[in-house]
Amino acid sequence: MGDTLHNGKGVPAYENDYVFRTSGAVTLTFNPLVKPDVWEHGGYRPRDKQEVSLPVFRVDNHEANQYGTYGAELTASENRVILSPTGMRLPEPTQTPGEERTYTTILSTRDGSGEFQLVYNGVSLSVNPVDEKARDLVRKGDATKNVALTEAAIHIGFTQLGLDLIDLKGVYIHLN
Repeated sequence: MGDTLHNGKGVPAYENDYVFRTSGAVTLTFNPLVKPDVWEHGGYRPRDKQEVSLPVFRVDNHEANQYGTYGAELTASENRVILSPTGMRLPEPTQTPGEERTYTTILSTRDGSGEFQLVYNGVSLSVNPVDEKARDLVRKGDATKNVALTEAAIHIGFTQLGLDLIDLKGVYIHLN
């Protein structure tokens, strides 16, 4: 026996009713609604938080080597950037630079402080030491992959250069 359209009273009908299946199997699948502010592992994501993964490079004598790829979290309420290793390996950005913004500032970490020039080219952020204190700070931070310096530079880039983490595709820490 095949499918028969019934009106719910056992009488065949051909109006806006349902299909009565007398044989076979039916499989129902429900896709849960996913809200953009709910993480897959449960809990809610703060609405003022941005997260991206970006590669950080060490540049020595114009040769770039990757420190690693880090998850960057920018939380406006905490007013800071937090980097954490991701275990991924993103390549160097290949997009064509489309602008240039430059800002000279003092960056500080636990190891000290120094004057740096931050240059954003529309794709990546370059962190260049200006004085000897800054060069010493970069050399000291090299053992820890300059994570603290990168956090400080991205935060200044966000607050002073108007960067958006979504548009930032890489950070280059220059040793000299």
